[in-house]
Amino acid sequence: MYSPSIPYLLNVFHVGYAPIAYTMTAYLLGYAISMLCMGGVSDQLGRKKSYLIVTGIFSISSLLLMTTSSITVFTLLRLLQGLGGGGCAVIARTSVRDTREGKDLVKGMSYISIAFYASMGIFQYLGGLIQVYGNYKMDFLFMCLFSLCVLLSVIFLFEETHHQNNRSVSLRQFMTDYANIIREKRLVILALGGGIGYAILLAFNIMGAFYLQKCLHVSPETIGEIGIYCAACYVFGGTLTNYLVKHWEIDLLIKIGKIILLIAGIASLATSMLTTQTIVLIVSPIMVGIIGQAILYPCAMIRAIEPHRQTAGAASSLFGFTQQLSGFIVTLVIGCLPYQPIAWFGGVIFSIVCISFLLLKPSLLMEQCENTRCQTT
Repeated sequence: MYSPSIPYLLNVFHVGYAPIAYTMTAYLLGYAISMLCMGGVSDQLGRKKSYLIVTGIFSISSLLLMTTSSITVFTLLRLLQGLGGGGCAVIARTSVRDTREGKDLVKGMSYISIAFYASMGIFQYLGGLIQVYGNYKMDFLFMCLFSLCVLLSVIFLFEETHHQNNRSVSLRQFMTDYANIIREKRLVILALGGGIGYAILLAFNIMGAFYLQKCLHVSPETIGEIGIYCAACYVFGGTLTNYLVKHWEIDLLIKIGKIILLIAGIASLATSMLTTQTIVLIVSPIMVGIIGQAILYPCAMIRAIEPHRQTAGAASSLFGFTQQLSGFIVTLVIGCLPYQPIAWFGGVIFSIVCISFLLLKPSLLMEQCENTRCQTT
């Protein structure tokens, strides 16, 4: 939501490009840490209690972000906000895993992903309007009020999907669950290959937004509108996935998604080499990549977490953590790169999709499929 305001924070905090870019990196780090921990915690405390904790953290940190004038404190609060946001995301996915199986689970995860990306586009557009008519503090005020609404919804509307009577978290059980999942290795590979495409949108929200506003003089409102288009692409891809999964196998959809991603990466690298740049040339490959990611992500996630029925929270956490950690690393690298030559942006996108394509090997998918059949038997 506040990505259209990021270039303007240079003047607010009187710092350079890197410290401002790292405010996004800090959020992703907190998001990844929470993803790693809160799934296992919710396996022991229950989903609803855990949901209330992380939503409260997000609300408080959003409120405090309006009050600071220090870039260091701002970055730390973004880290705390990420802890809340990541916890909400993993518990939502875990709750879906609690109640669905097979292709129905693919549809459930696809709806979760559609909601995620659609909200990113909608709120990016609202953030662009806020920057035109207000300032970045109103972004965090909106986040605070919105998260309070979520908190009330969890209290009164959310039904527990994983009842537990534990009043505390067993660290030993926590570590055992994670160690058993990590030992198989496939979940981490599927998570990295299926989730790193998310970093394409992160790269655009940082490096692309800086380039468009500083070099092509695109307005924050237009940056927000691009978010709407990106969200529409993900909704299209997610809806297409929900239709195709009725007729095609999950592994085939993974292949289609990674090929579309690769095409988008090649197009982004090629267009970034042109001497004359336009919004369409920069944004079009990103939109194609988002469609590919919409097809790829829920299918890869199902292949990764489907065998882990009893530790669904831990499995969802590890999957989400790996995705967010890859996003964190990408934004960390972006903070060190110059944004003025757009060729750097194309190179980042191309590198991301190549990693995804190479990791999701057919042999890995076949092996995972066989293991799932054996455990079911």
